[in-house]
Amino acid sequence: MTRDEFLGRLGELLACLPAEQVEETKAFYAEAIADRMEDGMSEEEAKAEAAKTVALPGTSEHQSGLALDVSCPAVNHELITEFAETPEGKWLVRNASLYGFIIRYPANKESVTGIPWEPWHIRYVTRPLASCLALTGLTLEEYYTTFGAPLQNPETTVP
Repeated sequence: MTRDEFLGRLGELLACLPAEQVEETKAFYAEAIADRMEDGMSEEEAKAEAAKTVALPGTSEHQSGLALDVSCPAVNHELITEFAETPEGKWLVRNASLYGFIIRYPANKESVTGIPWEPWHIRYVTRPLASCLALTGLTLEEYYTTFGAPLQNPETTVP
């Protein structure tokens, strides 16, 4: 896939995603709590469990403008782990860093990130940092813990 094809596909993927709003996030978070309470959890337990899969209102990386969720027709544009097995998901893992993105919540890193595997959730971190993370297998949390600060010379041009 060429750069232009990628950007075209990215535009298609973004077009199917609604803009995330704080009020929508609050409603989604409240619904997640209610669902868990209906399953018999106390309010405190439900909040703790909901926080594992739903960002607290106002804390989503999406709201920073640096993160987005992508999917594809093969999984009906759903945000599910099966996305990783599609050609688009496999391409994303191989090529995201070339464009400055990382898979923000990789497989088998929940103990580090606190978030279950989300092969659809990508975050822009610059090409140098994305390359470093891709080559080392570090998460963003591990990078900051190990090195303390982001790369000091972020790129100045867009790919």
